[in-house]
Amino acid sequence: MIKRIIYLFACCLMICSLAGCAGNGDDEADTPDVHSLADMLMQNVKFEDSVEEVSSETALRYYGIDSVQVQDCAVYMSTGATAEELAVFQASSTVDAQGILADMKKRRDSQLQMYLGYKSSETARLDDAVLYVHDTFVVYMVSDDSETAQGIISDYLE
Repeated sequence: MIKRIIYLFACCLMICSLAGCAGNGDDEADTPDVHSLADMLMQNVKFEDSVEEVSSETALRYYGIDSVQVQDCAVYMSTGATAEELAVFQASSTVDAQGILADMKKRRDSQLQMYLGYKSSETARLDDAVLYVHDTFVVYMVSDDSETAQGIISDYLE
């Protein structure tokens, strides 16, 4: 009888230890990442123009964002022949995220004014630009496929 109790106890310990391992997954795999999101968007949303990645220092200077506000970013810009671009920021706080979103809105508005006199066909893209904020993430994307971009972003961040 004691052998059976010890055997059952050992089996229970083994089952419990295996069940405990199930919760030990890689938590970082579930953590949103600006580069992963930007890669997903670059692979699944079509651009008319060539879009190239720029350094974070260049991006921050270009958008006028203080580096203290940003933990990480991935930014892709076109040659200038079109208004297409992609910017994914992880802000240092939700307050900073709102500030970055305001900067992205200013960017879109200034681009609208510039392209209105230069290449008015680009204003439709800019009018349909994705401006998205979720917690500390801010995404600004100008492309012909805002609906697909919006779906990818919300699926990834929410």
